[in-house]
Amino acid sequence: MRPFARYYDVIYGDKDYARDIEAFRQIVAPVISQDLREGALLEIGAGTGNHTQRLAPLVKQLTAVEIDPDFAKLAREKITAAGFSNTEIKTGLLKHASLPAYHLAAAFFHVVNYMQDEGSFLSFLNALRTQLHKGGVFVFDLWHAEGVLTDPPRRETRQKTLDGFKIEQQINPAFDPARQTVQLDYAFAVTSPEGKTVRFTESLKVRLWKQTALESLFAEAGFAPLGCWDYRGFPDPLSETSLRAWAAFKRT
Repeated sequence: MRPFARYYDVIYGDKDYARDIEAFRQIVAPVISQDLREGALLEIGAGTGNHTQRLAPLVKQLTAVEIDPDFAKLAREKITAAGFSNTEIKTGLLKHASLPAYHLAAAFFHVVNYMQDEGSFLSFLNALRTQLHKGGVFVFDLWHAEGVLTDPPRRETRQKTLDGFKIEQQINPAFDPARQTVQLDYAFAVTSPEGKTVRFTESLKVRLWKQTALESLFAEAGFAPLGCWDYRGFPDPLSETSLRAWAAFKRT
């Protein structure tokens, strides 16, 4: 297992996963006819299962799809340890999965930003549409292009201590405003409570999406917009300076 997966929960131990779930609940409550506790939910990009284990008690059936086998393994271990019999973790792409129909779909921690172009995004949306009941809702968060364009990412070093671990994270972004992409090169140093330091790197590339582009792609795939909100200030509406956003679309 690569170090980034092994130490993922240490690095992001201060993320407010519960706040994400509460925002999700508030978004879907007024727009779905199905009782959430009797519904089936599809999670796209489960990561190590931190959102998954908080979603499981809310629904009757939960299927989480994760492309990274290291992350999927960790997510399964959490779900097994928690004893959730209503939850399944599948490894692979959504379009390659044979799944039943769902009332809801969700993607957290800006999963949709890993779709690099309109073609791959549209392919994903078409696959998602086949998994959702008519009227099914897809809720997700993402980096918001307009906000990032006004406040571009910059090189920085972050340091924090969580549960006895000391974490140093160097971020070296390569921002291409014309293509609306950001290449993120990370260098980590994680020191355990016993004083052992592990150093490793990880690289990620994200595509920034504007609200107008999202609405166009979703419309082409057969979805209607339900709303966009500022991520940090939820339930405040999305603004041009919002760096991150919540968005929701309904299958028509």
